[in-house]
Amino acid sequence: MLQNNLAGITEQELAFDLLYSQKFLAESYNASAGEVSDEGLRRTLMDILGEEHTNEKGLWNAIHQHGWYGLQAADSQEIMRLRTHFANTRF
Repeated sequence: MLQNNLAGITEQELAFDLLYSQKFLAESYNASAGEVSDEGLRRTLMDILGEEHTNEKGLWNAIHQHGWYGLQAADSQEIMRLRTHFANTRF
């Protein structure tokens, strides 16, 4: 466990900073993978992107377990409505 106030930063602030940094990395790899012409490099970037999403989820889980990332329970009817909406959405 980190000290309560390491260099003026709380554990919660550090955790959120790590999460936001991880999101930025994932966005960067995603954009790069979509714009690269070499298929081998694209696959490599996609593999890294998957790892970054795994890391992001791990950070999110830790933050959520500490109670720092509150969630509101979703209504089951609203979930079904959104599933239907997006299943019928054509892009």
